[in-house]
Amino acid sequence: MDARSAWTEWNLSSNRDDGLGPVQVAQGSLIEEWLQTNLTVDNPQILDVGCGTAWLENRLVRIGRVTATDYADKVVMQASERFADQPNVRFVAGDFLTTELGDRGSYDAVVTVETISHFEDQIGFLKRIADLLKPGGIFVIASQNRPVMERSIRHLPNPGWYRKWLDIDELRELVEREFQVMELRSVCPKFFDGPLHIVNSDKMEHLAAKLHLSGTLQRFKRWEEGRNMGFTLMCLARKKVAAQSA
Repeated sequence: MDARSAWTEWNLSSNRDDGLGPVQVAQGSLIEEWLQTNLTVDNPQILDVGCGTAWLENRLVRIGRVTATDYADKVVMQASERFADQPNVRFVAGDFLTTELGDRGSYDAVVTVETISHFEDQIGFLKRIADLLKPGGIFVIASQNRPVMERSIRHLPNPGWYRKWLDIDELRELVEREFQVMELRSVCPKFFDGPLHIVNSDKMEHLAAKLHLSGTLQRFKRWEEGRNMGFTLMCLARKKVAAQSA
Protein backbone atom coordinates (compact mmCIF):
# COMPACT_ATOMS: atom_id res chain seq x y z
CA MET A 1 0.00 0.00 0.00
CA ASP A 2 1.39 3.42 -0.95
CA ALA A 3 1.55 6.34 1.49
CA ARG A 4 -1.51 8.17 0.14
CA SER A 5 -3.67 5.04 0.34
CA ALA A 6 -2.42 4.28 3.85
CA TRP A 7 -3.23 7.76 5.11
CA THR A 8 -6.60 7.73 3.39
CA GLU A 9 -7.52 4.39 4.96
CA TRP A 10 -6.42 5.53 8.41
CA ASN A 11 -8.30 8.83 8.24
CA LEU A 12 -11.48 7.21 6.94
CA SER A 13 -11.37 4.67 9.79
CA SER A 14 -10.76 7.42 12.39
CA ASN A 15 -14.37 8.54 12.58
CA ARG A 16 -14.59 11.53 14.91
CA ASP A 17 -18.27 12.21 14.26
CA ASP A 18 -19.08 10.79 17.70
CA GLY A 19 -16.87 13.36 19.36
CA LEU A 20 -13.22 14.24 19.77
CA GLY A 21 -10.88 12.64 22.25
CA PRO A 22 -9.25 14.60 25.08
CA VAL A 23 -6.06 15.21 23.08
CA GLN A 24 -7.94 16.79 20.16
CA VAL A 25 -10.08 18.85 22.54
CA ALA A 26 -6.97 20.18 24.29
CA GLN A 27 -5.21 20.87 21.00
CA GLY A 28 -8.19 22.61 19.43
CA SER A 29 -8.93 24.75 22.47
CA LEU A 30 -5.36 26.01 22.78
CA ILE A 31 -5.00 26.63 19.03
CA GLU A 32 -8.18 28.70 18.98
CA GLU A 33 -7.09 30.65 22.07
CA TRP A 34 -3.64 31.39 20.63
CA LEU A 35 -5.01 32.52 17.27
CA GLN A 36 -7.74 34.66 18.80
CA THR A 37 -5.19 36.34 21.07
CA ASN A 38 -2.37 36.91 18.59
CA LEU A 39 -4.01 37.60 15.22
CA THR A 40 -4.64 41.33 14.90
CA VAL A 41 -6.13 41.50 11.38
CA ASP A 42 -9.81 41.14 10.52
CA ASN A 43 -10.87 37.92 8.78
CA PRO A 44 -7.32 36.49 8.57
CA GLN A 45 -6.20 33.92 6.03
CA ILE A 46 -5.39 30.65 7.86
CA LEU A 47 -3.70 27.55 6.43
CA ASP A 48 -4.22 24.15 8.10
CA VAL A 49 -1.48 21.74 7.02
CA GLY A 50 -2.39 18.06 7.45
CA CYS A 51 -6.07 18.71 8.11
CA GLY A 52 -7.07 15.03 7.98
CA THR A 53 -10.82 14.71 8.56
CA ALA A 54 -11.04 18.50 9.11
CA TRP A 55 -11.92 18.16 12.78
CA LEU A 56 -10.21 21.51 13.49
CA GLU A 57 -11.96 23.52 10.78
CA ASN A 58 -15.08 24.25 12.84
CA ARG A 59 -12.86 26.19 15.24
CA LEU A 60 -10.68 27.86 12.61
CA VAL A 61 -13.59 29.16 10.55
CA ARG A 62 -14.78 31.15 13.57
CA ILE A 63 -11.55 33.12 13.30
CA GLY A 64 -11.04 33.66 9.56
CA ARG A 65 -10.90 32.22 6.05
CA VAL A 66 -9.40 28.74 6.01
CA THR A 67 -7.44 26.73 3.46
CA ALA A 68 -7.10 23.11 4.58
CA THR A 69 -4.75 20.66 2.92
CA ASP A 70 -3.88 16.99 3.31
CA TYR A 71 -2.19 14.20 1.37
CA ALA A 72 -5.20 11.86 1.70
CA ASP A 73 -7.24 12.93 -1.32
CA LYS A 74 -10.42 10.95 -0.61
CA VAL A 75 -10.52 12.28 2.95
CA VAL A 76 -10.13 15.83 1.66
CA MET A 77 -12.98 15.23 -0.79
CA GLN A 78 -15.28 14.05 1.99
CA ALA A 79 -14.34 17.00 4.19
CA SER A 80 -15.03 19.35 1.30
CA GLU A 81 -18.51 17.88 0.91
CA ARG A 82 -19.24 18.36 4.62
CA PHE A 83 -18.24 22.02 4.40
CA ALA A 84 -19.93 22.65 1.05
CA ASP A 85 -22.21 25.30 2.54
CA GLN A 86 -19.30 27.11 4.22
CA PRO A 87 -17.75 29.61 1.76
CA ASN A 88 -14.88 30.50 4.10
CA VAL A 89 -13.29 27.04 3.93
CA ARG A 90 -11.56 25.54 0.89
CA PHE A 91 -9.77 22.20 0.65
CA VAL A 92 -6.69 21.28 -1.38
CA ALA A 93 -5.40 17.71 -1.68
CA GLY A 94 -1.75 16.96 -2.35
CA ASP A 95 1.83 16.76 -1.12
CA PHE A 96 2.36 19.85 1.02
CA LEU A 97 5.93 20.37 -0.20
CA THR A 98 4.91 20.64 -3.86
CA THR A 99 1.18 21.50 -4.02
CA GLU A 100 0.18 25.00 -5.10
CA LEU A 101 -1.29 26.76 -2.07
CA GLY A 102 -0.80 30.41 -2.97
CA ASP A 103 1.95 32.95 -3.39
CA ARG A 104 4.71 33.57 -0.91
CA GLY A 105 3.35 35.41 2.12
CA SER A 106 -0.27 34.47 1.43
CA TYR A 107 -1.31 33.59 4.99
CA ASP A 108 -1.68 35.41 8.29
CA ALA A 109 -1.43 32.14 10.22
CA VAL A 110 -0.44 28.52 9.62
CA VAL A 111 -1.55 25.66 11.85
CA THR A 112 -0.33 22.07 11.70
CA VAL A 113 -1.30 19.25 14.07
CA GLU A 114 0.68 16.00 14.39
CA THR A 115 2.04 16.26 10.85
CA ILE A 116 5.73 17.18 11.03
CA SER A 117 6.69 13.76 12.43
CA HIS A 118 5.63 12.14 9.15
CA PHE A 119 7.97 14.27 7.01
CA GLU A 120 11.51 13.09 6.39
CA ASP A 121 12.54 16.63 5.44
CA GLN A 122 11.36 18.45 8.55
CA ILE A 123 13.53 21.49 7.84
CA GLY A 124 11.99 21.75 4.37
CA PHE A 125 8.52 21.35 5.87
CA LEU A 126 9.03 24.34 8.16
CA LYS A 127 10.72 26.35 5.41
CA ARG A 128 7.64 25.90 3.19
CA ILE A 129 5.41 27.08 6.03
CA ALA A 130 7.63 30.13 6.56
CA ASP A 131 7.49 30.95 2.85
CA LEU A 132 3.68 30.88 2.87
CA LEU A 133 3.40 33.08 5.97
CA LYS A 134 3.27 36.87 5.86
CA PRO A 135 5.97 38.84 7.74
CA GLY A 136 5.18 38.54 11.42
CA GLY A 137 2.62 35.80 10.72
CA ILE A 138 1.53 33.39 13.44
CA PHE A 139 2.58 29.73 13.40
CA VAL A 140 1.06 27.07 15.67
CA ILE A 141 2.39 23.52 15.65
CA ALA A 142 1.31 20.48 17.64
CA SER A 143 3.52 17.41 17.55
CA GLN A 144 3.64 14.07 19.31
CA ASN A 145 5.94 14.15 22.35
CA ARG A 146 8.71 11.65 21.57
CA PRO A 147 9.57 10.50 25.14
CA VAL A 148 5.89 9.85 25.85
CA MET A 149 5.33 8.07 22.54
CA GLU A 150 8.38 5.85 23.00
CA ARG A 151 7.31 5.01 26.53
CA SER A 152 3.70 4.33 25.59
CA ILE A 153 3.65 2.62 22.21
CA ARG A 154 5.14 -0.84 21.99
CA HIS A 155 3.68 -1.88 18.62
CA LEU A 156 3.06 0.71 15.92
CA PRO A 157 -0.39 0.29 14.31
CA ASN A 158 0.94 1.31 10.88
CA PRO A 159 4.62 0.34 10.84
CA GLY A 160 5.07 1.40 7.21
CA TRP A 161 4.51 5.11 7.92
CA TYR A 162 7.48 7.39 8.26
CA ARG A 163 7.79 8.67 11.84
CA LYS A 164 10.30 10.99 13.36
CA TRP A 165 8.88 12.10 16.68
CA LEU A 166 10.46 15.07 18.45
CA ASP A 167 11.17 15.94 22.05
CA ILE A 168 10.66 19.48 23.31
CA ASP A 169 14.25 20.59 22.71
CA GLU A 170 14.31 19.17 19.18
CA LEU A 171 11.04 20.90 18.33
CA ARG A 172 12.30 24.23 19.67
CA GLU A 173 15.54 23.95 17.68
CA LEU A 174 13.66 23.22 14.46
CA VAL A 175 11.08 25.97 14.90
CA GLU A 176 13.70 28.57 15.80
CA ARG A 177 15.30 28.18 12.37
CA GLU A 178 12.47 30.20 10.82
CA PHE A 179 10.40 31.57 13.70
CA GLN A 180 10.54 33.34 17.04
CA VAL A 181 9.16 30.96 19.66
CA MET A 182 6.60 32.69 21.87
CA GLU A 183 5.35 29.72 23.90
CA LEU A 184 6.20 26.02 24.01
CA ARG A 185 4.57 23.51 26.31
CA SER A 186 3.34 19.95 26.67
CA VAL A 187 -0.40 19.32 26.80
CA CYS A 188 -2.76 16.53 27.88
CA PRO A 189 -0.93 13.72 29.71
CA LYS A 190 -1.91 10.40 28.17
CA PHE A 191 -0.22 7.02 28.35
CA PHE A 192 -1.17 3.62 26.96
CA ASP A 193 0.11 1.36 29.74
CA GLY A 194 1.60 1.37 33.23
CA PRO A 195 0.72 3.40 36.34
CA LEU A 196 0.58 6.72 34.47
CA HIS A 197 -1.99 5.26 32.10
CA ILE A 198 -4.21 4.49 35.08
CA VAL A 199 -3.72 7.89 36.68
CA ASN A 200 -4.60 9.71 33.44
CA SER A 201 -7.49 7.45 32.39
CA ASP A 202 -11.18 8.33 32.07
CA LYS A 203 -11.93 5.87 34.89
CA MET A 204 -9.66 7.83 37.22
CA GLU A 205 -11.44 11.05 36.19
CA HIS A 206 -14.79 9.52 37.16
CA LEU A 207 -13.44 8.10 40.43
CA ALA A 208 -11.88 11.43 41.39
CA ALA A 209 -15.19 13.18 40.71
CA LYS A 210 -17.05 10.75 43.00
CA LEU A 211 -14.49 11.27 45.75
CA HIS A 212 -14.48 15.06 45.25
CA LEU A 213 -10.81 14.91 44.26
CA SER A 214 -11.09 16.34 40.75
CA GLY A 215 -9.11 19.43 41.73
CA THR A 216 -6.28 17.31 43.09
CA LEU A 217 -6.19 15.19 39.95
CA GLN A 218 -6.14 18.26 37.70
CA ARG A 219 -3.26 19.74 39.69
CA PHE A 220 -1.33 16.51 39.21
CA LYS A 221 -1.96 16.67 35.46
CA ARG A 222 -0.72 20.27 35.36
CA TRP A 223 2.37 19.03 37.23
CA GLU A 224 2.89 16.37 34.53
CA GLU A 225 2.49 18.93 31.76
CA GLY A 226 5.00 21.24 33.44
CA ARG A 227 7.53 18.40 33.32
CA ASN A 228 6.93 17.83 29.60
CA MET A 229 4.91 14.66 30.15
CA GLY A 230 1.97 15.73 27.98
CA PHE A 231 1.05 13.57 25.00
CA THR A 232 1.32 16.60 22.70
CA LEU A 233 3.93 19.33 22.36
CA MET A 234 2.42 22.65 21.31
CA CYS A 235 4.34 25.67 20.12
CA LEU A 236 3.21 29.21 19.34
CA ALA A 237 5.65 31.17 17.17
CA ARG A 238 5.89 34.24 14.95
CA LYS A 239 7.59 34.52 11.57
CA LYS A 240 10.88 36.38 11.81
CA VAL A 241 10.23 39.64 10.00
CA ALA A 242 13.88 40.30 9.18
CA ALA A 243 14.25 36.82 7.64
CA GLN A 244 11.08 37.29 5.59
CA SER A 245 12.20 40.60 4.11
CA ALA A 246 15.72 39.45 3.27
